[in-house]
Amino acid sequence: MKYFPQKISIFIGSHDPLRDDCIRMTDNFIKAGKNVNLTEFKYLPHGFLGYDMSGVTPEIIVTYEYIMNEIEKLFE
Repeated sequence: MKYFPQKISIFIGSHDPLRDDCIRMTDNFIKAGKNVNLTEFKYLPHGFLGYDMSGVTPEIIVTYEYIMNEIEKLFE
């Protein structure tokens, strides 16, 4: 755990087959004293950030904007 950054953000979709693993990993980061933020988005699949889902629902634009703001905070 010492090689991970102090501030960590994890984004998962509720339909991600790795969802439970991400939650366990978040718990491990917390136990290791890391500042971790886990955000789960309803109905999104694994790898949703790699897909062009802009035309699927209006909410996906808000989701992408939220994630970009969170990533920018990590570099402040």
